[in-house]
Amino acid sequence: FAQMQGAVRWDVPLTLLGYRAYAAMADRKPDEAIALGQKALAMSEARRGDTYNLGFIWGTLGLAYRDGGRSDEALVAAEHSIRIMEKPGNNPEGRRFWVGHNYLTIGTVLRAQKKYAEARVTMEKGLARQRQLYGDSPTSALILLNLGQNARAAGDLPAALAYYREAAEIQV
Repeated sequence: FAQMQGAVRWDVPLTLLGYRAYAAMADRKPDEAIALGQKALAMSEARRGDTYNLGFIWGTLGLAYRDGGRSDEALVAAEHSIRIMEKPGNNPEGRRFWVGHNYLTIGTVLRAQKKYAEARVTMEKGLARQRQLYGDSPTSALILLNLGQNARAAGDLPAALAYYREAAEIQV
């Protein structure tokens, strides 16, 4: 990491920190992921511009905050990432992916807060973005699965079953 300082565009080390944060989340270490994400944000404070890499860090932090039980911070981070990623810029496919993924993050936080109607609307926005980019993909199936979990938690078993069936069709 130290060798990357100054040798590349200023925002590339943010992505490295983001990937390290993802690895920490895979190891179920949300506090470590949060620390890495916050380090990346601190590095970016002196810079200007809403780059893809900065949006990536905000999205990663949203996931880490959610997994660390910091719901309010997760919502702020995911929404910030959406604002960045919805702007035109490099990597338009990655931007669209992150918008959809951040809607899923927000939706899962809202579901945990028992705001089922809001969670459904938000996750459906994420599903629309993912389908716009990939069609019926594993990511779409993941969001459909979460929509099914949300409908089940809300007590709407017919809707839950419909979402689960649609997810299963994609997975098959």
